[in-house]
Amino acid sequence: MPSQDRKQIFIFGTTSAYREDIVCIIVGLILVPIWLYYFGLIRYGVWTVISSVIAYLNLSNLGIKSATPVLIGKASKLFEQQAVLLRSLFLFCIGGEFELFVKRGLYSDR
Repeated sequence: MPSQDRKQIFIFGTTSAYREDIVCIIVGLILVPIWLYYFGLIRYGVWTVISSVIAYLNLSNLGIKSATPVLIGKASKLFEQQAVLLRSLFLFCIGGEFELFVKRGLYSDR
């Protein structure tokens, strides 16, 4: 039976993933008018298509978002938990860098 600390870590990991989704939705709703003004209608449409493709690819993130709290909960030692967390953060950073690279290339003339 898992200890109370492991349950708390699992719950914290799971709720933090949902909090991240909520923050992303709120930020997106706030930034849409700003992006429309800055990019214009055509460029914003291209931006949206690229963002949608990247978001679709993020859905197939190989279960990293849901597997991280489970693996942290199963890890028995602190350094194992940190290793799992660092690996998952590294994989997310690679995806974020790819997204920035694609979007930066699209608007490099501006």
